[in-house]
Amino acid sequence: MRLMPGGFELAQGWISHSGDWAEVEDVTDEAPGQTAPTPNAIVMVMADGSAPTMAAASCTPDGVALRQLVRFYWQHPDNRGELTDGRALERLIDERFEAGS
Repeated sequence: MRLMPGGFELAQGWISHSGDWAEVEDVTDEAPGQTAPTPNAIVMVMADGSAPTMAAASCTPDGVALRQLVRFYWQHPDNRGELTDGRALERLIDERFEAGS
């Protein structure tokens, strides 16, 4: 996974997806049309109907904190500068996912 101020890249095996934050409609653990969530997944629900997915449990316990981090930067564009200077890693370690934190 690569998060940048203008967008993201997800790679899972041989498959990779990229997009702009403006194209994202939701960051969740449930793909559209799926009957149950995938607790360790990060699903980027896109405006075009696609839903790039990445298993996140190998990065953080159960993938929850990493998904919350991605969701935070999707919802808070003013904080995306943190993605370029190490503050995003600090935010993840401290699990600070609220606005103003």
